Amino acid sequence: MRQGYTTLAVVGVAACIAVYALSFQPEKNSVSLFANGTLGADDMEYMKFISQYGRMYGTKEELEFRSNIFKKNLAAIRLENSRNGNGFTLGVNKFADWTPQEYKRLLGYKPSRGLKQYSTYHAVEGISLPTSVDWR
Repeated sequence: MRQGYTTLAVVGVAACIAVYALSFQPEKNSVSLFANGTLGADDMEYMKFISQYGRMYGTKEELEFRSNIFKKNLAAIRLENSRNGNGFTLGVNKFADWTPQEYKRLLGYKPSRGLKQYSTYHAVEGISLPTSVDWR
């Protein structure tokens, strides 16, 4: 049942994009969503990603920001997959449009608040340590 809803959602998003693209008549002075006016292979991958994971952005600027992050991550994926000797392959997942900081926050990363001060070993009077230790 869930598969049917997912398929319906993907088809619905694709249909909305298609209707908008066909009915939208840009003004002479308007700026296109993509600067060069054409969609490349990476842009098409991004549109596929948006429809697959149901992404919705509030502004055009956020869409472009996420698109740039996605393209950088896609380039890193392709670079890693092109290396010989890897026993694995990387792919696009639901985190492909996240910044490294956002992903670290998801994993619970907390930056340290400065260098930790470790005390040095202080000799205790009257105790001598052996020069070697048998760890068997």
